[in-house]
Amino acid sequence: MFAVHGAQKFGIIGDGSIAGFATGMGLPLFLAIIAATVELVGGLAIALGVFVRYAAFFGAINMIVALILAHLPKGIAPWTNGGELASVYLVSMLLLLGYGKKVSN
Repeated sequence: MFAVHGAQKFGIIGDGSIAGFATGMGLPLFLAIIAATVELVGGLAIALGVFVRYAAFFGAINMIVALILAHLPKGIAPWTNGGELASVYLVSMLLLLGYGKKVSN
């Protein structure tokens, strides 16, 4: 599902666009591209079981930024600010970071 959100931002599936995402978030286009790429590529890497810890690290950073920029201005509680999914993704990324597939051995 993390990869699906990135694909939506790029307009690969659904009717989203990277420019619309950037405008809606108030981000420069290059930062929106980075965020969507982390979601798309990182989600695919996790699903395939390759570079899991790296993908989870960047995914966690992505979700922290999403919570700060998009959700915290609407309130602290995820159930009132719309940040439930970002919170679930963040916790999932932290678990994968800690317990994900080791790069060596």
